[in-house]
Amino acid sequence: MSASGKIAFGWQPNSQDLTLQILLNAIHGEDRQRVEESLHSALAQCTGYEAEYRVVWLDGSVHWIADKGRGDYDATGRCLRMRGITLDITRRKETDEALRKSEARFRDMADSAPVMIWITRADGFCIYLNKQWKDFTGQSDASGLGFGWLDAVYPEDRERTSEEFRKAMERRDELRMEYRLRRHDGTFRWVIDSGLPRISQSGEFFGFIGSVIDITDRKLAEEERQSVLERIRFLHEIGLAINSSLDLQTILETLLEKIDLFIPYPSATAVRLLNKETGQLEALACHNLDAAEWKHYFNVTPVGRAKSVLESKTPVIVRNLLTDSETANPSIYRRLGVVSLIGVPLIIEGEALGILNFFTKEEREFTFEEIEFLMTLAGQAAVAMHNARLYDENERRRREAEELAGIARSLTETLDLKAIGERVVSSVVKLFSVKGATVRLRESDGSLRSFAATGEVFSQTPAGAVVPAGAGLASRAFTEEQPVWSADMLNDPSIRLSDRMREYLSQSGDGSMIAVPLRAHDNLIGVLSLGDRTGRNYLESEVALLQTFADQVALAIQNARLYEQSQSHLKRIEALRQIDRAITSTLDLHSVLHLLLEKIDVFLPYPAATTIRLFNGATRKFDNTACRNIDEREWRARIGQGSGNLSEQVLKTKRPVIVPNIQEDAQRSASLFYREYGFVSYLGVPLLAKDEVVGILGFYTRSPHNFTAEETDALLTLAGQAAIAINNAQLYQEIDRSKKELETTNRSLETSLKKLDSLYAGLSPISTTLSTQELMSGIINRIIEATGADAALIRIRDDKDGSLPIVGHYGFSDEYLTRVAKAPTIGAVSWVIEHGEPIIAPDITTEARLTSKVQVQLGLRSCAMLPINVYGEVHGILHVASSVLGHFDEEQRNHLVAITRQMSIAMENRELFDRVKASRDDVERANTALTERNRMLSALHTVAAASTQSLNLDHVLNSAIQKITDIFHFDATQIHIHDKQLDELGLKASFANDPRFSVAQSFKMGQGILGNVAQSGEKLIFADIQCDPQYQELSRIKTSERHGYHFFAIFPMRGKARNLGTIACVGAERRELAAS
Repeated sequence: MSASGKIAFGWQPNSQDLTLQILLNAIHGEDRQRVEESLHSALAQCTGYEAEYRVVWLDGSVHWIADKGRGDYDATGRCLRMRGITLDITRRKETDEALRKSEARFRDMADSAPVMIWITRADGFCIYLNKQWKDFTGQSDASGLGFGWLDAVYPEDRERTSEEFRKAMERRDELRMEYRLRRHDGTFRWVIDSGLPRISQSGEFFGFIGSVIDITDRKLAEEERQSVLERIRFLHEIGLAINSSLDLQTILETLLEKIDLFIPYPSATAVRLLNKETGQLEALACHNLDAAEWKHYFNVTPVGRAKSVLESKTPVIVRNLLTDSETANPSIYRRLGVVSLIGVPLIIEGEALGILNFFTKEEREFTFEEIEFLMTLAGQAAVAMHNARLYDENERRRREAEELAGIARSLTETLDLKAIGERVVSSVVKLFSVKGATVRLRESDGSLRSFAATGEVFSQTPAGAVVPAGAGLASRAFTEEQPVWSADMLNDPSIRLSDRMREYLSQSGDGSMIAVPLRAHDNLIGVLSLGDRTGRNYLESEVALLQTFADQVALAIQNARLYEQSQSHLKRIEALRQIDRAITSTLDLHSVLHLLLEKIDVFLPYPAATTIRLFNGATRKFDNTACRNIDEREWRARIGQGSGNLSEQVLKTKRPVIVPNIQEDAQRSASLFYREYGFVSYLGVPLLAKDEVVGILGFYTRSPHNFTAEETDALLTLAGQAAIAINNAQLYQEIDRSKKELETTNRSLETSLKKLDSLYAGLSPISTTLSTQELMSGIINRIIEATGADAALIRIRDDKDGSLPIVGHYGFSDEYLTRVAKAPTIGAVSWVIEHGEPIIAPDITTEARLTSKVQVQLGLRSCAMLPINVYGEVHGILHVASSVLGHFDEEQRNHLVAITRQMSIAMENRELFDRVKASRDDVERANTALTERNRMLSALHTVAAASTQSLNLDHVLNSAIQKITDIFHFDATQIHIHDKQLDELGLKASFANDPRFSVAQSFKMGQGILGNVAQSGEKLIFADIQCDPQYQELSRIKTSERHGYHFFAIFPMRGKARNLGTIACVGAERRELAAS
C-alpha cells in the first residue's frame, strides 16, 4: 500500500505494511460487511471491485474512502494480487451529505410552500414537481415530470405556453407566463408561471426553477375591476354625452345609443317620462324597437309593473315577458321582439320622473352588476333629464315672456280695434299651437258676440257669430269669472251646447276648448277661447299663461275702445257743431228740416231712415212733416198723424222710446208698412224746446240694432239743437204770418175808415209802442168820441186766474166800478164771453140778459156789451152806455162791431208786438246759450283732444285746467287725484291767474272741503264764502277766505267704479253758476 493509501486509512506513511484484516478492521462497523461482501463477490467472480465506505482513524475520527481495483488471477481463477487506488473522499462525502440534507430541506420546504414549484434540467426536462402541483393538478411524478406537465394546460393555451417556455430556455432568461391550468376536479383556473435560470458559481446552466400561483380570483377581481372601470368610464362618457345638451330628446336618443354600444348582447331600450299634469307615461324615445308601435301601446296611464316601479322607486325584473303570468298582453312583446326586461325608475330628489326600460332579445338572467349598472345609469340620466326639463321650462317661460312682451308691444302700437283683434287671435294661435282662436265681447243682453276669430273655430261659421247667454264654454268662463276648459266638449255633461254647436263639434272633431275671461280694471268685457283637436288638455302653466295673455288683451281692447269712444265723441261734437251751424243758418222751417235730415244721414254710423213729426197744438197730434231714405208720400199716407202709444209716451215722458223690433210689436198698427220697407229697430227722440215737446225725431234701422246709451245721448243732444232751430223757425213763421195778417188788417181798416169817414175819424190804428195803460186810455177816449156814449169801460181777461179786471173806463162812478170788479162773471158778461156775440140794449130796463139794473140808478138808459176777440178767442168786453133811451139799437150793431174789431186789432197788434219782442228775446237768449254751449263744447273738444294726443297725465291735466280757467273766467283751478295707497288727495295740476293763490298739497279723504267732495261724490258750490256758514264749517285751512276770494266751487272727478279726485275753482268776485 502506498503512503497515500496509508494516510487515507489514518496511518503514517512510513507505517509497516498493512494486512487485509487490519484494513477490514479499520472500516466503520456499519459499512464493513457490505465492503467484505462486495470484495468477496469481486474475487469470486474475478471482476473489478469498487466501493465507498467509512474508516475509523486511530484518533477516532471517521473518514470516507473510495476504493477501485481489479485483481490479478491465475488460470485457476485464484487471485494472485489486487491492484487499485484508494482515495480519501471525506470532503466530497461531506459535501454530498450537505447537499442531500439541503435537498431534503428544499423538498420539505417546497412541499409545504403555498405555491406550486417545479425544477428542470438544462434541456427543459422537468425533474421535480412539488406536492402542491400534484395535489392541484392530480398528476403524479410519472405523468407530470419531463414534459407531461403540459398535458394539464388548457388546450387553447398549450401551444402558446410551450412556445414561451422554449424561448425562455433558449434565452436562459427570466420566464413569466399566464395560462389556464386544469384542476383535479376538471375545471380550469388561471395561473401565473414564473421561473429563473439555475446558474452555478462557475456559470454553468443547470436548468430552471419556478413557481406556479393560482390567480383565478385575482384574475376575476381584475376582470371585475376592469369591468367596473369600464362601467365607470362608460358612465362618465354617457354623463358627458347627455349633459352636453339641454335638449330632452337629444339626451334620450344619446342615452339609448350609448347603452346599445356598451351592452355586448342584443338588446333594446326605451324611456317613458311621467307627465304630472295628465298623469300619463309619455313614450318619448326608444332604440332597436318599432317606434310607432311602441308609442301606440305604451303612451298610457301607468298600471301594473310601470305603476309599481314608480310607486316603489325600485327596479322590476322579468326573465321572460312572454311566459310571465303578470304580462297582460304577451303578443305586444312578441311583435316587438323582446323577451327579458329590467324596468328602472328615473329618480331625482326622491321623485320618480319616469322609467328606463331595458329589454333583451333572448331570455337572460340579469346579474347584480347589470342591475346596479342600469340603476346608476338611470340616476345619472334622471339628473340630465331633470336639468333638461328645467331648462325647457325656463326657456319656455323666457320665450313666453318675450312673446307676451312682443304681443303687448304690438297691441300698444295701434289703437285700431280691428287690428288689435286680428293680432290677438293670430298671436295666441301661434303661442299655444292650436287650430283656432276667438275673441268674444259681451253684449248688453248678456250674449257674447264674435269680435275677432281665426282658424277652425265655431265662431267662423254663420251660426257662431253670437253665443247666447249661458250657452257654451265661453259663457261659463264669463259667468264663473275664471278659466274653464274641456278635452271633449261634445261629451262633457257640464257644458250646455246649442244644436248648432253640437253639430259643428261632431263634424270638425275639434272638441277641445279652453276659455278665459277678458278682465280690464276689474270689469269683465268678454272671453278669449282656443279650439283644438278632441282630447287636448291644458297644463296649469298654460292656463296661467293664457290668463296673463287675456289680461293684456283686455287692457288693449279697453284702451282701443276708450280711444274710439274719444274719437267718436270728438267726431260727434264736430258733427253737432256742423249740424248746428247748418240748421241755424236759416229761419226757414223747410230748409231747417231738410238740412237737419241731410246732416243726420251723414252723422249716423249705420244706415237708417229718419223722420220728423212736429206737434200740432190745435189737434194735439204729431204731423208727418219731413223724412229721409223713405217714400215721403207713402209715409204720409200710410202712417198718418202720430197719436198712438209711442207718440203719447214721448209727449208725456219727454224721454226717448226704443222698440227693438217694430215689426213684431203688436201695438204698432203700421207693422205691415215697416215690414215692407224692412224696418226693424226704432228710436224716437223728443224735440224739446223750453221743456216742451215740439216734435219727435224718429230713426228706423233695416237690421236689428241695439241703441246704446251713448248713441241715445248723442241723438238727444242733436235733437235738443234741432228743437231750438225748429222752434226758432216756427216763431219766425208765426211772426211773419202775424205781420202779414196785420198788414192785411190795416189795409182793410183803412178801406172801412174811408167808407165810414165821419164815424171812424178818430179810430186810426194805435201804435204798438204805447204801454197797455196808454193804449186803453186812448181806446176809451176814441170810443166815447165815436159812439157819443156817456160812459164806457173795457175789461180784459187775466190768463192766470181767468178773471176780467177793468183796464180802462170813463163816466162810471167809483162805486159802480168797485161793484163790477167784485161781482162774479155771470149774467150778460158771461153770455157775451160764452157766445162771442154782442148785446145791444136800447132800453136797459127791458133787456132780460142784463139782470142787474145798477146802470139805471146811475141815470143810464141804453147800453151795448161787445166781445173783444183776439186770434179768434174772446179776451175781453167793451161796455158802453148812454143816458139817452134808445141811443144804442140794432142799426148801430155793425158800427159797434167795427169799433170792437178795431179794438181787437189794436189788442192783437199789441200782443203780437209783445210776442215778437218775447220771441226775439228768446232767440237772443237761445243764441247766447248756444254760443255758450259751443264755447263749452270747444273746451270739451280741447280737453278731449289733449287727452287723446298724449298719454302723459300731467300734460293732459294741465291742458284741461288751463282751458277750464280761461273758458269760465275763474281766477284759479286745481286738480287733486286720489292716491289709493295713502288714501289721500294729492295736488296733480294747478293753474292760476292770481300769483297769490296757493293751496295745500294733500288732503285726507273725508277731511276738509276737498276731502268731503271726493268721498261723497257730491259737488259743493259757494257763491260767496265770506258769508256762507257751510264753508266756515267744512273748510279746514280757509285758504280762499284768507286771500279774499268770494267764489269757490269743487266738483268730483268720477270714474266708472269710484271717485278719482276733485276739480276746485275759485274767483275773486261773488258768482252764481248757471245749471249748464
